Amino acid sequence: MLEYEFVKVTWMRAAKVYWSLLWRGFLLWFFSTAVLGSILLIFMESAGAEAEAVMTACIILGYTLLVLVGIIVLKSVLGHDYYDFKLSLTAK
Repeated sequence: MLEYEFVKVTWMRAAKVYWSLLWRGFLLWFFSTAVLGSILLIFMESAGAEAEAVMTACIILGYTLLVLVGIIVLKSVLGHDYYDFKLSLTAK
């Protein structure tokens, strides 16, 4: 059976986790939104959609990707090994 040592939650450790979530989430969201948004924009413009409909569709895509990327990034950070600690979920 694995033994775990519990460490104190400090501001530095919280900042490390926050920064890890922030930069990974931003990069993944930015590039996925840029690629998929460009494809959506080209498709809708070639179909003759109005500018307001294109803008609405792009906003919906951006927010949807924001939620999906957030979940993906959170899952990746939960298993990440930091210098002096690791995040993990434990059963109650």
